[in-house]
Amino acid sequence: LNSIKGKVINSTAKLGQVNFYIDEFKNRIEQTLTAAEGKLSNLKSAYTTQNNEVRNFKLENKLNREPKSLNTFNILVGMGVIAILFYIELQVNANLLAPAMSSGLKEGMSIAGAVAALNVFVSFAVGFYALKNFHHVQSIRKNISKFGLTIYLIFITYLNWSLGAYRAIHEATGENLIDAIMGNSSTTTNAVAGNPTFPWTVDLTFASFILVFIGIGFALASLIDGYLFNAPYPGYGSVGKDRNENHKEINRMREHLSSEITGLVLDFEK
Repeated sequence: LNSIKGKVINSTAKLGQVNFYIDEFKNRIEQTLTAAEGKLSNLKSAYTTQNNEVRNFKLENKLNREPKSLNTFNILVGMGVIAILFYIELQVNANLLAPAMSSGLKEGMSIAGAVAALNVFVSFAVGFYALKNFHHVQSIRKNISKFGLTIYLIFITYLNWSLGAYRAIHEATGENLIDAIMGNSSTTTNAVAGNPTFPWTVDLTFASFILVFIGIGFALASLIDGYLFNAPYPGYGSVGKDRNENHKEINRMREHLSSEITGLVLDFEK
């Protein structure tokens, strides 16, 4: 027995080490699961509360679709569309107005910038705050929004049409656009070319028609962009944002927990 005594002692020591590593592995697994359970429990409680808020909002406003909340990609797309529309309209309108300006492109750029800001940025805000209310369950909000949008559309159409009329008058008479806007035009010029205050009395040229078309078209595009930004129904995207983020975080933690446990198992096997 003395010949195998040493082997028995060594084997006993190794068996003891294996038990130690198994206990350590079990403790690490339990700690990981306990920490994850605590985080998931808090997230689940918050998600349940937020899900009830979304459900109540759907019932109150008679909705049958899930909210689509904003994310970084949607924000970049929405803002990118606005920036591109503004830049294109600014450049095109400035070049179309430059020949009618005493200072050329610089003066045309200033007027084009003001009109482009109205057509794009203000239209985006109107689409976001007014156009969304067309779906609202409250009739008063629907009617106020429809009235406000009608007034705005009339204004933006008149503004761009008048700008095109001033450009057409310049082409017909060679008169400076600023003089025409400030009312320093001659009566003879007005009698021949029409009155830009009433732009429908002015015969538009091709260049002036492009000016009107771009202004109104980009204003409508900005209205639609504002309408689609952060869910079409007013306030619905904001209500569902926290719930959707918690749902994504719960799924992310589950996937991370699975990967973490797999990593612990691989470390133990090594």
